[in-house]
Amino acid sequence: MNEGEFFLTVLKLIITLVFILCLAYLSIRFGLSKIYIPSGRTSYMKVIEQLYLGPKTLLILVQVGEKYFLLTSSNGQISGLKALAGKPEALEDNLSANERKNQLHAHSRLLENALLKRFFKRKA
Repeated sequence: MNEGEFFLTVLKLIITLVFILCLAYLSIRFGLSKIYIPSGRTSYMKVIEQLYLGPKTLLILVQVGEKYFLLTSSNGQISGLKALAGKPEALEDNLSANERKNQLHAHSRLLENALLKRFFKRKA
């Protein structure tokens, strides 16, 4: 194989790769957009809040129109817990300043105890 044939083979390879990349871009740009609607772009449904309860367990609050639904997701299965009549109230709005302070101290004590147990195990 001489130098001219090698150059021609490399040029063909580069042109083929550019062609494949252009086809992939066009199919993703125009083909998938008609099939797949990304989450967050719908005007009828919204995920309001998610709360992780464990490694594979999730509590989800979803708004559909004017209604709210409480769902759980566990091990790839989603099930409905409750349909709520109206918008749920925020928990922080109902707490007084003293209750917020007590709640903050309780959380800090729990975190402190968990860290102590995790990193400074007591010897028996």
